[in-house]
Amino acid sequence: MDRVVEVVSGQSLGDFCTAQIFNSLGMPDTGFTVPDRDLPRLSQLYLITPSGELVPDEGLGATVTKADRGHFGGGGLVSNTADYLRFAAMLLNRGALDGVRILSPLTTGFMVRNQLPGGADLESFGRPMNAESPLAPAAIAAALRERDAHQVAGPADLPADWVAALPQPLLDRPRLDLAELSAVDAVITSVAVAIAQTGTLVFDHGPGQGRRELTLVPDVHLAVVPGERIVAAVPDAVAAADPLSPLTWISGPSATSDIELSRVQGVHGPRTLIVIVLDGQGSQHGPAGFQPE
Repeated sequence: MDRVVEVVSGQSLGDFCTAQIFNSLGMPDTGFTVPDRDLPRLSQLYLITPSGELVPDEGLGATVTKADRGHFGGGGLVSNTADYLRFAAMLLNRGALDGVRILSPLTTGFMVRNQLPGGADLESFGRPMNAESPLAPAAIAAALRERDAHQVAGPADLPADWVAALPQPLLDRPRLDLAELSAVDAVITSVAVAIAQTGTLVFDHGPGQGRRELTLVPDVHLAVVPGERIVAAVPDAVAAADPLSPLTWISGPSATSDIELSRVQGVHGPRTLIVIVLDGQGSQHGPAGFQPE
């Protein structure tokens, strides 16, 4: 495919990417080579020797300065966080950024769709590695341990591996009454939709979310967000949520009582919100939790 791009465009892959992608997106520090003037900005990489010693890896600096370095579509670019953020924002906005379209929404839709036969989990094709490892229960257990949360409520249809990670699970079957919900250390649920632009979580109280009381009464709410349920903006969330179900929108801890966040009769919502983001296969996708208090 790299060669096809070069033949059709009449440019090297690097020149094509610079002209059509990096310049268009305002990514001046991205390319296959690093000019001499920018070498002091290049981060140092390190290697671990067989004896366990940490030593500088000088190979990267020598490689990325070569003008005749090979250009490959599968890797090899050098960039910085600011440029990468703009590229990621383009993907998040379904292929466009600041009025410039790089990819069609159809293409970005294919990029985030599970392409494996029958929607299979990548783990079924071999030993899980890196982000494909089933770490969701470990992430849940760690988050609850950090909050010193022991008795944890949850909907009756919570995934079994999530339940196994709870120190003292208290499932909403039979329905927990108000006193029981008020007494738990935390509640854990999934979400219907998460909005990247605002950080809002939307619950339509479908599978894994439980009834409204579960998300409104306990003080600590651990929300587990499957990556495929993250959308860019509020209109996308409105379109994705079930319009016939009661919707609960949470954009942070409840601050509707007073400046001290003291619980007031009739005022509901979590005062501590913890979020764990999973990849599309139900595995942990990084420590995306935030705990506003």
